[in-house]
Amino acid sequence: VKLSATLLIYVLVIGAVCMVLHRRDQTWGESYGMEIRQLPMLGLSPLLYLAMLPVLMLSAAAWHLFLRHVAGLEIELQDVAQIIRDAPLGLRILYIAMAVLITPVYEEVLFRGTLFPFLLKRGGELRATLMVSVVFAALHFHLPSFLPLIILSAALCLAYKRTGSLWICIGAHALFNAVSIFALYLI
Repeated sequence: VKLSATLLIYVLVIGAVCMVLHRRDQTWGESYGMEIRQLPMLGLSPLLYLAMLPVLMLSAAAWHLFLRHVAGLEIELQDVAQIIRDAPLGLRILYIAMAVLITPVYEEVLFRGTLFPFLLKRGGELRATLMVSVVFAALHFHLPSFLPLIILSAALCLAYKRTGSLWICIGAHALFNAVSIFALYLI
């Protein structure tokens, strides 16, 4: 049921984005820096991911220590992570494919490609980055991931602002999700 609802939401939002692009007579490539000529940016995403990794790991560790020892909270897996870990093989493969292939595209178009430029026009880069990052992290509905997701989002906003292409963000986001899933099976 959650998977179906998630897919429906993805389809509706992407449909709305397509309608807006059609009204503006723009393509995905023009609007989101996703033209074929910008595809080599995807090759830079492992470098971006590796550059973010130490900060993400340290922030996650510090945040988990704070939540556990100061706030007295137990650290539990995100709902999706529990499903991926415990679901039957077919459903697990579907969730992994969504997490690594579909979700990064959807979330990058929505957060970095649409919301970030909208907020950037109405405030400064720092304000837009912070707002997008907090919303991005909050919409994952998982307090233990909140701080690392803010940092991930901020780095992706910065990468998008500097390169003008969502390809690098999509690639780094996909790597983040893939490595997180791999780590789930190691724990």
